[in-house]
Amino acid sequence: MPDIPPPSGPDRRDFLGAPLPYSPPHPITAHPLPRDGRRHVGQLEPLLVRQWPPGTRPSQPLVDAVDRLAELPAHLTHLLAGHLRAIYVGPGGVPELDGRQYLRGVPLDPARPEITWDLVAGCYGDGVIVVGDMPSHSCDVMLHEIGHALDHADGGGGMRSESDPDWRALHRMLRPALPPRYHHPRELFAEAFAACAAGEAEELMRLCDRDARRAEMLWVWFYSQYGVGTAVGR
Repeated sequence: MPDIPPPSGPDRRDFLGAPLPYSPPHPITAHPLPRDGRRHVGQLEPLLVRQWPPGTRPSQPLVDAVDRLAELPAHLTHLLAGHLRAIYVGPGGVPELDGRQYLRGVPLDPARPEITWDLVAGCYGDGVIVVGDMPSHSCDVMLHEIGHALDHADGGGGMRSESDPDWRALHRMLRPALPPRYHHPRELFAEAFAACAAGEAEELMRLCDRDARRAEMLWVWFYSQYGVGTAVGR
């Protein structure tokens, strides 16, 4: 995901002056397991803003996003809880969430003005994850943004994907076969994490142009580093 530009015109704090919609969680002991987007997400619950009105049911992608948070392995939940400042989940694209209206109509790349932030389902920056329900190229938007957050948390002040020599070498080897959006090391890091954590072996194969050996290398790296993944072809 490209870096989020600073506000131009109204300051983001101007938008945050108005209260955001907020739907509270069910108790952590709720049974049967809630499937309405209000499932308690444990250690991450104090960070989570379900940005839709109380008493309404969110779209299925938002329910799935909250479930992903609730189902993260405990060691990753602990790492994220110590790194993140907030997680916003709600309808629409990035400009509809967390007071980011200043991004409406703003291109991700000035060279392609037709692709604006309004079309983007999620982003990560400065310790904040934002996930909406717009269609996305990612196999799992929440896990993709969690991948960016872990990349940042383990980056020693930068991004691990840009400094870890093993990851850089793996990315260089894979880059010729990658779709253009994953030519940047941090984007491959986030999407490969999402595919591994979601058990999406087919997505790993797609990323690697159907090369099972290279897909297996991605799986091994994320399994060894973060304890997530499913073996390719099994």
